[in-house]
Amino acid sequence: MQAVPAYKPRHGEPKGGKWFGLQKHMHEHMQMCKAEEHDSIVTVAWHKKKGGGYSFGVYPDAATLHAALLQLPVNKRFLFEQIQKHKRCRAYADVEWVGAADVGHTRMREFCKRLRGWCRDKYGLRAELYVNTSSCETRESGAYKHSYHVVIGNLIFASNHGGSMQQFWRDFTACELNTTEWWWTKRDKKGEERRVHILDGSVYTSWRNFRLSLCSKQGGERFARISGPPTDEDDDLRATFDDSAPAAFAPFLVGNVQATEGCVLVPEHAPLRRDERVRAAPDSPREHKRARREGSGDASEAIPACVRGDLLVPGESVVKFEPLKDRPGAVTRQINEGYIKEEDVKYLYIVHPKICATNLFVHGKVHKHPSNNSMCVVVPPYEQYPHWQVYVKCHCDEYKTPRTKLSVVHTQLKELPRYEKFAQRAVETTHGLHAVEDAKFRQLVKDWYTSHKTGKLSFLSKNWNRVLWEMYLKSYDQSWFLLPVRRDP
Repeated sequence: MQAVPAYKPRHGEPKGGKWFGLQKHMHEHMQMCKAEEHDSIVTVAWHKKKGGGYSFGVYPDAATLHAALLQLPVNKRFLFEQIQKHKRCRAYADVEWVGAADVGHTRMREFCKRLRGWCRDKYGLRAELYVNTSSCETRESGAYKHSYHVVIGNLIFASNHGGSMQQFWRDFTACELNTTEWWWTKRDKKGEERRVHILDGSVYTSWRNFRLSLCSKQGGERFARISGPPTDEDDDLRATFDDSAPAAFAPFLVGNVQATEGCVLVPEHAPLRRDERVRAAPDSPREHKRARREGSGDASEAIPACVRGDLLVPGESVVKFEPLKDRPGAVTRQINEGYIKEEDVKYLYIVHPKICATNLFVHGKVHKHPSNNSMCVVVPPYEQYPHWQVYVKCHCDEYKTPRTKLSVVHTQLKELPRYEKFAQRAVETTHGLHAVEDAKFRQLVKDWYTSHKTGKLSFLSKNWNRVLWEMYLKSYDQSWFLLPVRRDP
């Protein structure tokens, strides 16, 4: 293996660790470390400047990292733990909202009370809770940015990104924090407002940066521990700790931990029976989604091989079997024409998909998926069409490039487009219909674009031909993409 490029820290990084300018160089260094060293390694990210930019470091253990951090001025500690992929983690939560000052931490005390009860009911666990905060007054007069980190020291998950930890917190909020007082109105940079829950559900991804205790963002307040004895049911969250005390720092390291006696270790994707799945309470703001989730399944159910290969990231993608309100018109037509039955269709909701269908099948580009999900509709083979149909929809293209329209058909056939360059993106690329195994269907698409108007009318008057049209072209107009079938799974 080649040597990792040297990097000289120049942005105020603490001493005592091995630093890298790029994340991939840190990963390469870790691959060269001895197996026994991995049990104690702490990986970190340093916030170089306000607005973004990180350098990456590896420390041999938590004590070395803590000692190095204490050498920095209090207002110059911009360190994040970078939670390692596929490593055991303590359960953690990021809680935030903007509102009136809460000097007594009233809301968080109630949060912790309910969380302790939830852990006791779910796992028979007397939870060891650690809480720190960086709450401060905002620029808006009279408003405070409340920010807390909560760590359950004796509840260990197989990883932070496989789905089980995220599901634990989803179940907790749906069952215990499901009324309006646990939601707040968030305003984005454009001034647009939306209602969000105080518990941030987006922090459970691989290699997640999670701010360390005693540290802050550039220009922000530092996190400091306020919780007392971790099993104290009546903790008033008014404790203080000296920065040099290990208890002020070590309990908030969540990644790469070892399960000890008294801990509960939760395996990845622990299956739940249908009647055990937590549903939002009737007065929850999420209740309006319940009807669409009836009949949903979990990731342990069978997934068609064509979906596994093209869309899923092994060990990361989470699949939910959920009815979708929206589906391709081609699927509806096949149902209406009697080619398939409603129960034949499988609906998937994929968290962390491998590819962005929009950019791959329209532009022939492979890139990191900027959003965290895709919707997928799968139709099995049948006599008239002996291939799997896999339709995928995501929203990347909506803010990357203008949405591509491969068909401008609405209700009149006279609006069929000519064979133009924008059509070639779907037809004449290795990612488009040229990847389809059956040459007959490839040729049909070209015929639709090049034939005379009268020929189109005659061709599309037949039900099956209309189905094919909607499969291959009209679906694109609806932002659904039919994955090319290279072979039957």
